[in-house]
This record gives sequence, C-alpha cells and structure tokens, in this order.
Amino acid sequence: MPTLYGIEIPESYFAGTLPTGRVELGSTGIYLTPASPGGNLVVNPPEGDYRAGALMLFDGVQTVTASYSPARAGTDWFDASDEATITASGGVVSAVANKISGRAPLTGTGTTGVSAADVNGLNTIVMDGVSNVLTHDGSASLMWPASGNFLFTVVATIGEVNHLNDGLFRSGGGDVLFYLNSNNATQFNGRLSLGTVAAGLSGGPYTGLQIMQIVADFTGTSTAKIFMGGVERASLVYDVGPVDGPNTTFFQLLSQYLAGQFCEAWVDPDISQQAAAHDYAASKWGAV
Repeated sequence: MPTLYGIEIPESYFAGTLPTGRVELGSTGIYLTPASPGGNLVVNPPEGDYRAGALMLFDGVQTVTASYSPARAGTDWFDASDEATITASGGVVSAVANKISGRAPLTGTGTTGVSAADVNGLNTIVMDGVSNVLTHDGSASLMWPASGNFLFTVVATIGEVNHLNDGLFRSGGGDVLFYLNSNNATQFNGRLSLGTVAAGLSGGPYTGLQIMQIVADFTGTSTAKIFMGGVERASLVYDVGPVDGPNTTFFQLLSQYLAGQFCEAWVDPDISQQAAAHDYAASKWGAV
C-alpha cells in the first residue's frame, strides 16, 4: 500500500471514482484529490498554522504516482501467472477465466505448469505451434469497446515461425477483420491488418518475450498504432468502422499456428494509458 509521510493511502484512492472531488485521509485534515492510474494523486495540506517539530510539515502540494493495473479497464483481462484462473488436466489447458467478473473466458488448448517455461518466475501457457489455440467468444460480451477506441496489450513469447500467416492474434466474425501475423515464413517480422488496410512493422524480426500494444483511436485520429516493447513500429489509418469481431484467437490465424507462450492480455478503453500499461507489464514479466 502506498504511504505518504508514514500514512498508508488506500489503493481505492487512486481509482478516480470517489464521490467527491477530494477525501480526507483519516482525521488528519489532509485532503486527497483522486487520480487516474498513471497520473498524480494530489495531496492538499489542511489550512492553519504549523509549528516546528510537528509530526508532519507540508510545504505546498505533494504528489505521489498512482500505479497501473489491468483491473481498472473493466473489459477483459487474462493472466497465465494467476494459476487459479486456469482450468487444466495433467497440465493440458481447457480454459482461462477472465479476471474481470462476468466476462467471457478463454477456451482452447496449451500446456500450463511447465516450470522451465516460467518467465521472470511466473507461470505461462506454452503453445506448441501445431494445434494449440486460445479463443475468446465475445458474442455475449464483446472484447472491443463500441467507441472503437482501445488499448490492447498482449504479453507473450514468440517462438518458431513456419508460415507467413502464423499469427499472434486474430479478431473476426464481424464487419472488421483485425489481426497480427508474422508476414514471413521463417521469422516474425510482423504485419498489422485492420479492415482492408495493413502495415508492416519496423524493428523486426521479433522473437522471445514481447510486449505488443495496439492503440486504436477511432474517434480521434482515426488511426491504429502498434507498439513493440513500448516503441511505435507501425501506424495505419482506419478505412472502415470500429473493430467489432466477437471471435478472437491467440496463436492462430486461419489454419496456421504460432509457437510460443501466452503470458497476459487485456483491453483498456483508455488509450492514454499505453506507457503506463507497458511499464506495468515490463516490470511484472521482466521485459527490457
């Protein structure tokens, strides 16, 4: 729990959902203005005189930084490091529960509990590149916000590539097809497709642990940008409506399967959180 001058500050104070503009911290006369994750929590000292040697002496406005968590998104969040959310028999995965209550799970296949495949000491789901796939059925709860604006983060390791259509993810079944494929028969160079437009990624090939993020800004700039490791690697302009596919797969594109490891994935409707989300993932999974 964060502290300020020795006083513990509840995590809920960072949620940005307090009923009033500020709240008193205990009975100290110190008022906190809530912040969105990644922003600053403003601390206003009480009015009045202060004597030297007082327990706390404030000089102006103090700030502390709110931490990021995928839980804030309230959309979809899957985390292989939380083994309690994984349904498996003999290590063979059949489902990964959504960490957002009431939202649809991932179903499919993969292998969990392989200690040699841990990343930064955290469990992953190993995908064999032959038939393993994790699927999200969003027919009852669409993964993508209706506004068309979202931050999509996937933490995964990219393994052996055997076909140019080996894909990290694919969303289909609606009017707008959305996917990322290797675009090379032997290495993951990366090509982002959205509707009828596509863009190849700079900086490749990509292998091993990766933090992939897509910032889709449909109502603002009408662009979708892809980041790898926090660095923008491609941008394309929407030529169709917002992403609306109810069926999303990880590590499969059409009949091709990508080898690697599924670590974590989530969707956040707040596109301003790209850097904060990247830093969260990098710290947790040990990415550089």
